[in-house]
Amino acid sequence: MTDMLAQRYELKYLLDQETAAQLRLDLTPHMQKDPYCRDGEGYLVNSLYFDTPDFEFFSQKIEGQRYRHKIRLRTYGPSADKIFLEMKKKINNCIHKNRAAAPLEKCRRLLAGDNFQPESFFNASNIFQGIDNILYLARQFQVVPAVGVIYHRRALIGQQDPRLRITFDERIAAQDPLLGLNLSDSPRLIFEPHLVVLELKVNHYLPLWLARIIEKFNLHLRSISKYCHAIMVQNVNLRDMRY
Repeated sequence: MTDMLAQRYELKYLLDQETAAQLRLDLTPHMQKDPYCRDGEGYLVNSLYFDTPDFEFFSQKIEGQRYRHKIRLRTYGPSADKIFLEMKKKINNCIHKNRAAAPLEKCRRLLAGDNFQPESFFNASNIFQGIDNILYLARQFQVVPAVGVIYHRRALIGQQDPRLRITFDERIAAQDPLLGLNLSDSPRLIFEPHLVVLELKVNHYLPLWLARIIEKFNLHLRSISKYCHAIMVQNVNLRDMRY
């Protein structure tokens, strides 16, 4: 199964849990829970990020380059029964995302640079150029597992426009990349436990009602990369770098 997500913009904010709870109440008339929030309280997001041996993707973010990449494996929930291979490209402020679903071992082999065709692992009728782009980038940069990131997510989608997506991520922690997508018994928190990362994901412009809610809570845009924070937590030599 392959999927190419339309380009979009991501706006990020950092707030405390109390403010996040109040904000969700204000969003209730306009948003509804993501259908994957089966228990109504959210779900686990578990990602394994890849980078070059000298952390070139990390440096792209730290240096504020306008064109940068991320490659990751991602699964949702405590079990890794469905794995997504994803690539995110950021060009200026616009996000482009490609992903494909495949068994974990096959995704690992693809990223390891095995010389075979994507059709061996993905339904040929669903192959599209985006998958080739992911594989090409992974092989070009000789990426390796860099860090794991796990967190609890509450997600909302717009009632009028389902392309509008708002997520609240908390208990964000870093993991040793050698664990793959296995869960650590002692992950290392990236942010203080009372903090929540809010992300607004829109295709074009913020609805007026949403802009007013952001203004009401006096929220300020932040440059937040869970990946970069996790890298700095896991790698002593990179902790002094800032973005």
